[in-house]
Amino acid sequence: MVTLAIILLGVLLLLTACRGALAPESQQKKAQGTTVGFVPKALNQEFWITSKAGATDADKQMSDVGVLVDAGSSELAIDEQIAVVEDMLTKQVDALAVAPTAPDQLKPVLERASEQVPVLIIDSDIPSWDGKTTYIGTDNVEGGRVAGEYIIDQMNGSGTLALINGIPGATSGEDRIAGVRDAVKGTDIEVVAEVAADFARAEGVSAMEDILQNNPDVNAVFAANDEMALGALEALKARGKTEDVLLVGYDGTEEATQVVLKDQGIDATVAQDPYEMGKVGVEEAVAAAKGQSVKKTINTGVTLVTAKNAKSYLKEYRARLGETG
Repeated sequence: MVTLAIILLGVLLLLTACRGALAPESQQKKAQGTTVGFVPKALNQEFWITSKAGATDADKQMSDVGVLVDAGSSELAIDEQIAVVEDMLTKQVDALAVAPTAPDQLKPVLERASEQVPVLIIDSDIPSWDGKTTYIGTDNVEGGRVAGEYIIDQMNGSGTLALINGIPGATSGEDRIAGVRDAVKGTDIEVVAEVAADFARAEGVSAMEDILQNNPDVNAVFAANDEMALGALEALKARGKTEDVLLVGYDGTEEATQVVLKDQGIDATVAQDPYEMGKVGVEEAVAAAKGQSVKKTINTGVTLVTAKNAKSYLKEYRARLGETG
């Protein structure tokens, strides 16, 4: 019995020593590299799938870096995105790159997250929050001005214009609309309607129908993303008005660009660079996690895509995603 007790005591002492030698999970993870949580607004639209491609390419190109990608089911699933951010923290990521669906409602959880890790904002800025490490994305006011200047040129500075906004309060859509309004101010172009359509195609159809109901002879429409522009196009086709209405989108998605290229009803789209947002987002998140300095704002730029440059833009767009043709 004495011998058995001595053996058991020895085993217990050995287990205690082994347990003390093991690093905590977070330390083990850090020893393996840097983990970045990448949280787009959703993964049900081409724009966000492209941003994910940029993030995962950064993952492949950087040694000792792991990227966790997760999102809510749609851009309206605000509670789901909050839960995703909280889950990322439980997984002990070293930095977060987040495209907030509703900046005001995401701000509290992002503030809590920033107490633990660097938080980088992608696509939709939270201008009032100084706690973010950086904003990486488009200058959406300038992008709206680019669209507005194109509309002025195509309409010779006069006519009626309707606006299709995204989710009310979402800074990205609000800024694009503000940019268009700023551009046409002082011209003879009259803004006759502004309708929200939640950045979704089905709502874009309804918004366009509402606009035509009250303004059947509207000359031009600006939609704050391509999904809504494609929805508006469906409504215009149903009324046989694709030749009568100048339609401009925003994002530069492949589907919308194909419509521009084939002259099928969308005249132009202001292309953002979601691939670069994802790629730079991960790269800068890694830098921040390592304590390196990061610029407070990183502008990923815009390109006006029309029938003149749609083919070359599409070729470059596909090449960055590893596609051909």
